[in-house]
Amino acid sequence: MATVTMKDDAVLTERKATKVIRAAGYKVVSFKHGEPPTQTAYLFRMNRFEPDQRASLEKELREDLEGADMVAVDSLGRATVVVSGDAAAREAVSASLKERGVAAEAFETKIWPKLDATYVVAISGMNGAVETRTVSDALAGVAKVVAVHVYQDEGSATLWLKEPCDALEANVRAALTPAGFSVSRFELKAD
Repeated sequence: MATVTMKDDAVLTERKATKVIRAAGYKVVSFKHGEPPTQTAYLFRMNRFEPDQRASLEKELREDLEGADMVAVDSLGRATVVVSGDAAAREAVSASLKERGVAAEAFETKIWPKLDATYVVAISGMNGAVETRTVSDALAGVAKVVAVHVYQDEGSATLWLKEPCDALEANVRAALTPAGFSVSRFELKAD
């Protein structure tokens, strides 16, 4: 069985799929199209936490939200929670935060791309809150980046993209160099 997800609302017809599959030496037994699986992301801000507090909050959110595919809380107090399905989980995210006495603001709900890639970038020179914010702002403007999480204590950033991108490393370096930062490590994170 093969599942094909198309970009930019493109449609793959049975005729075209059959042609390509037969050309590759395979046989089409059945063809069914439908809606791609959806994921919903909740992006919000909170107070800044120490690294161990962030890790604990991430773990607790994962435990409370069975459908949580990704959870991240960064040094700037920004969080992203990605869940499978529709927007009904926002109340569960809010309830989990409230249970822990954590106030969240600026909730934003986005349909999250199903096919995504995560990159980890080690950044030299990120020593304080101002530098961390500068790095975050620079990386948020890089093409194809859906979300950025910056970790001052680790000197790193995590970039979530719709898809892997061959030009990403060059684009990241181009965004950070004018701001006075350099990249010491750049890697695609295996999930």
